[in-house]
Amino acid sequence: MCRRPRPGAIGLFCFPHGGGSAGEFARWAGELPDVEIRAVQLPGRGSRIDDPAFTTMGSLVGEVLAQIDFHGRFAFFGHSLGALVAYEVARGLRNSGRKQPERLFLSAFPAPHLPRDLPAVHHLGDQELLAAVAEMYETLPTTLNEDPELLRLMMASHRADFAILETYRHLPGDPLEVPLHLIGGTKDRITTEQMEAWAAHSNGPTDLRWLPGGHFYLRQQRIALLSQVRSHLVQTNHGALGQQRPGASPGTDSVGQVSDPPALPGQSAVPRTQGAQGFLSELQAGRFRWDLISPLPGQDEEDRRCGDVAVAEMTAFLKQFVDPARVEATGRLPEDFVQQCAARGYLSMRHPVEEGGLGLSALNAFRLVQTAASWSTAAALTLALHLGSGARACLPLLGDGEVSRDVLRACAEGVGFGDAGTEPSGAADTTRDCTADPVQGGFLLSGEKIFAQNASSAGFLLVSATVRGSGAEDPALFLVDTSAPGFAVISCHDFVGFKGADNGAIRLDRVFVPRSRMLSGPCPQDPAVPSRLSPRALRAIAARGRMYPVAAPAMAIGQLGVHWSRQFVRRRSIDGLPLGAFDEIQRLLAASLADVFVMESVVEWCLLAEERHPGIDVIPEMTAAKNITSRACWRIIDRTLSIAATEGLETASSKNRRGVQPLPVERLFRDARGLRIAGGADFLVDHRAARAMLSDLYATRSSADRTRPTAATGNVVGGQLTARNQAHLDYVARQASAFAEVCSALVAAHPDPEELFARQRTLILLSCISGEMFGMAASLARAARMTAEGHPDAQLLADVFCEEARHRIDDALRRLRTAREANHARACHAWLNGDELAFLSRDTITDPPSGPH
Repeated sequence: MCRRPRPGAIGLFCFPHGGGSAGEFARWAGELPDVEIRAVQLPGRGSRIDDPAFTTMGSLVGEVLAQIDFHGRFAFFGHSLGALVAYEVARGLRNSGRKQPERLFLSAFPAPHLPRDLPAVHHLGDQELLAAVAEMYETLPTTLNEDPELLRLMMASHRADFAILETYRHLPGDPLEVPLHLIGGTKDRITTEQMEAWAAHSNGPTDLRWLPGGHFYLRQQRIALLSQVRSHLVQTNHGALGQQRPGASPGTDSVGQVSDPPALPGQSAVPRTQGAQGFLSELQAGRFRWDLISPLPGQDEEDRRCGDVAVAEMTAFLKQFVDPARVEATGRLPEDFVQQCAARGYLSMRHPVEEGGLGLSALNAFRLVQTAASWSTAAALTLALHLGSGARACLPLLGDGEVSRDVLRACAEGVGFGDAGTEPSGAADTTRDCTADPVQGGFLLSGEKIFAQNASSAGFLLVSATVRGSGAEDPALFLVDTSAPGFAVISCHDFVGFKGADNGAIRLDRVFVPRSRMLSGPCPQDPAVPSRLSPRALRAIAARGRMYPVAAPAMAIGQLGVHWSRQFVRRRSIDGLPLGAFDEIQRLLAASLADVFVMESVVEWCLLAEERHPGIDVIPEMTAAKNITSRACWRIIDRTLSIAATEGLETASSKNRRGVQPLPVERLFRDARGLRIAGGADFLVDHRAARAMLSDLYATRSSADRTRPTAATGNVVGGQLTARNQAHLDYVARQASAFAEVCSALVAAHPDPEELFARQRTLILLSCISGEMFGMAASLARAARMTAEGHPDAQLLADVFCEEARHRIDDALRRLRTAREANHARACHAWLNGDELAFLSRDTITDPPSGPH
């Protein structure tokens, strides 16, 4: 049965499980666009319900070989009994001199020569057979007992297939000459040894992968399974993609050192170069590298289709399992939310398919988190923190070894991750009160942490601590098993926003951590052992980590804000004049649309630039993206409340009581403000980014490399920018030179870097300027690309954003250059250390109420 013929594509013949039908594979065609799915419909079920079912393997295989024309290029997929049928059909083709499949995908069935360890059931009556099937596989609804005719039909196909299985005897013969790809569920009763025994039946290469779930894992893990199947079929289409040494993990070379991870769907597998500067690094040197921005990279259609399927499944999952109103009321996600996510592979969505993940590209993973945030911010944060923080985020840099195997095993079992870096004394301190005492074989960690992410649901937390006896100022990083003795979650945190997010305080009382799970910092037992994660690697992890829990929810909130604003404006009028006809409403709404546009532009560049420019350093841009997106989101939701006026202040429950659509604007208002603090308060992120930038200038201030001229502003892909947008582009190019001059002058005026770094407002303004120029360049490049693609209105959005950004840049430059400044320090000192300004709290009750409130 082939519902979607695809001439020229490789065919995948799919053989169903015992009692199953071709309908099991009905959705596969839509998710494998470059494969022709040919589901084999056996007699006695589905569209062939009236045909007598076969009860022996020989008769079934003979019928398949006689009725199906195996031509062109094709492969076989079989699940459970279907795997055995696929294998025997392949043998039959070989024995008759006919064309053989190029690959065999054999799922959830032990090697055919092994003895069967289950009792015979094909002789049982309908009720007994139903009970036996339910006990072995738990796949049939118990309500079958209520419909005798349906039960008879269902049991007839099951009985026939069990007869095939229970009377089957493997006949020795020459091995096949095709690759075998073996897949099983981690909770199935089939063992690794039983699956690996298939290797004796083919002279071709054999690999075994496990996906989370039981015998019918393929239903919950369909995306992960199909990604794996497709990767092998594409390899068949385009030739070998490279061989890997036996036992080596992707991401390591032959001696276990860190190398580049394998390309994921939507990413290029080109080799990386090292040290290429990104747009912002070039900008600080006065070089406006338009060629690094334009043409703005976009998601290719194949990867987008893969993402569309994943987004649709995420949407269905959220609507079924998460009630946002209940999460808001209770402050808790459903108890089994993390387990449900793990069963679907959402905790490992970026992880390679062959290691139990979904194998999604960075942009598709971002899209899934954004989709989750549009329904429940708490759900999105839980997913994002498992994805972008903790040991899972460090895995590509850990190399091959015990800790990598521990993390991989945890990912395959659906174990979650999080991190705990903040201490009760604060988050900004460079030292840690939490300590790590060296002992034989590892360390004993003691101390408390607050604001630990995924504190209650994580199986492993990244914990920072000061190593006693090391003499190092910077804290070390440890991978802590939350089930270890001495670990405890002592309280759960609730925030102004993010209701339901898993966050809490933890206590570590001499928690033992093996030496192998020390991920960064010096090792007192062996000082010669280098840190696994360098400070730069940790900065990269932090920058990438913010994209998911900050930028993705910011995008979702921004898009909801403009959507809700449109709904409100469309249905309201003042004295008969549509609300959308008023000048200020037009300005507010247009500015919000432009902010959504720049968020999308910046995210696309940050997540796809490394594909376009291999080896480019995107840490500065990803750091800037945190503030670009969170501030744009805040502007949008603030305007949304202003546009909706009193209705914007009204709670969703109040709206519901009076029959108005219960839009939760107030919930997203709180969440949007929280995003400016999540991952580091926005002004602190600005300061740290500018400090890193100026540190580079101090290191290279005598280099002749800084005298190169500013690049030209050409090479716009596919067409011309409008005159206004070309003027904006020229403005950014001019400001690049001015920005570099300001930075150079500051460095020259402050030979001691710490003196300049202490001028926090100066550094914050520099970071704001560079971020605005990055946003302008990205939005202009995207407008040019979209115009070439037939969407000229994108030019309007780029124009609106750039006009507003220019005002913000000009204001920041004016503040940087002014010599006239108020005495903020004196005002602050007067308030903190005296009573001169006590009148400012007159007539105010300053003592908070006692007890919970």
